[in-house]
Amino acid sequence: GCTPYQFVLKTRLQMARELVTQGRLALVEVAQFVGFSSQSHMTTLFQRAYGQTPGELRRSNQRFMARVDEETAQKAPPAG
Repeated sequence: GCTPYQFVLKTRLQMARELVTQGRLALVEVAQFVGFSSQSHMTTLFQRAYGQTPGELRRSNQRFMARVDEETAQKAPPAG
């Protein structure tokens, strides 16, 4: 079991991770949306929970998606 605060914190971090990965919102907007008092607070707890900052996760996800897009384009049959 966990305390109510731990449950809320875990839920906020999971939501933040999903939003960071999607890349549509600025990190400060993610922090506000999921209920953290500041981006700094979210970043500290995020790094503690996941071993990387939200910015690091976003950058690594963007690099991954760029590789996927590149590989997909290379495998696609020529148009026409």
